[in-house]
Amino acid sequence: MSQREYPDLSERVHRLAQLADMRPPTIAVADSAVPNSFAVGTINSATLVVSDGLLETLSGDELDAVLAHELMHIKNRDATVMTLASFLPALTNGEHGLLDDTLPGKRGSKLVVGALALCGAYVLSARFLAAPVGSLAFTAGFAVLAGITVVLGGVLLGVFTAPVVVLSRSLSKYREYAADRSAALLTGDPAALVTALETLDSEIAVTPETDKRQAYEGVRGLCFLAGGFQTGTRTDRFHVETRSHPPTADRIDRLRSIEVGR
Repeated sequence: MSQREYPDLSERVHRLAQLADMRPPTIAVADSAVPNSFAVGTINSATLVVSDGLLETLSGDELDAVLAHELMHIKNRDATVMTLASFLPALTNGEHGLLDDTLPGKRGSKLVVGALALCGAYVLSARFLAAPVGSLAFTAGFAVLAGITVVLGGVLLGVFTAPVVVLSRSLSKYREYAADRSAALLTGDPAALVTALETLDSEIAVTPETDKRQAYEGVRGLCFLAGGFQTGTRTDRFHVETRSHPPTADRIDRLRSIEVGR
């Protein structure tokens, strides 16, 4: 996005970044009617994304409040923290594979690697099975051994993953509260973030389901409000959700307590 395309948005982000004593992030505008925003990257190289719907829905102090919220996520390095916190559950869910970086987009190569690993395990299992390698008894024993390994491995992985998921959800909620509070203090106007939350929450609830693209799937949990840039219910395969937004009402109550305490 060039500064000429959205001069008001650019001015607001740069002004707020200066107040927060941080480097202004790169700004991007998503072509989506759903009003939402998110920020990714490190404090020295971050991108703040807002939707067309957000710019059309909010203006003035409310927009400043939401932008400040995203800047606080960047300053607190929340994207990095939550990525690390959700790594193990992502492996469990199949969202990330150990060979993804080595063999990106090469499904055939991954199948070959898997087949080679299976053959290697078949040969190595000769140390545990008394039958001759290649015999029917050996193959049956290998199948039983492999089945037990898979079941026990899945159980152990689930045992280790469950507490990580719980802690990740708690951490995600806390970081949303922290970003809300920091944004309110940065702008000096908690009421603006309250009205922004109320407006956007009601807007997302009634927005027609028009955007079915999955381009933002990986950042849904980082958005200002849960749901990303699309509406509707997930209908895909089993999913382990490690990023959990606190209820909007709870966020508003906490912001109003800041107002009272000032």
